[in-house]
Amino acid sequence: MKTGLEKYIEKNRPQLDVEEPDDLLIWEGIRSEIGKKSWKPRPGYWKIAAVIILAFTSGFFLHHQYTKYKSPQTITLSGISNTLAKEEAQYQLVIRRQFEQIDQFQIDRIEYQDYFRELSLLDELNTEYLHDLQELQDNPRIIEALLKYYEHKIRILEKLLNEIEKRNSHENKNEPERYHL
Repeated sequence: MKTGLEKYIEKNRPQLDVEEPDDLLIWEGIRSEIGKKSWKPRPGYWKIAAVIILAFTSGFFLHHQYTKYKSPQTITLSGISNTLAKEEAQYQLVIRRQFEQIDQFQIDRIEYQDYFRELSLLDELNTEYLHDLQELQDNPRIIEALLKYYEHKIRILEKLLNEIEKRNSHENKNEPERYHL
C-alpha cells in the first residue's frame, strides 16, 4: 500500500526529475521579491528607543548614587567604643603576626587541616556575631562573644604554631648528621 507522498512522486516524476534548474524561473522569483518594500523603522521609533534607554540608564545611575550614600555602615567593635577599638586592634595584630609566623614555615596545610577547619568554623561564627552586632548594636553578650572569638583564634593559632615547631624539631633530630671534611 502506497502513501500519499509515494503516489504524488510517481505521478509527477517527470517534472521532479530535472537535471538542470530552470534559470528563468529562478530569476523571475528574485525579481518579484526585489520589487516588494522591505520594512524600514520609522524615525520616531529610534527616538522612543533612545528615550527609554536614557531613562533606564539615568534611573540606574541615580539608584546607585542613592544607595551608595544611604547604605548602612558596618558596625564593628571599633565603632562602639575607643577601648574596644584598641582591644580589637591588639587582637588583630597578634593574629596577623601568628599567620606570618605560620607562613614562614611553608607548611602543607593538609597536614594541619584540623586546625584550619577549626579556624574556618570560628570565622563563620564571627560572621554571624558581626551580623548580630548590626541588628543589636552594643549588646554586651555579642561584644563578649566577639572578644572571645579573637581569644579562641589566638589560642588555636598558638597550638598550631607549637605543633609545627614540634614536628620540625622532631624531623631535625631524625636527620642523620653529616660530617664535612
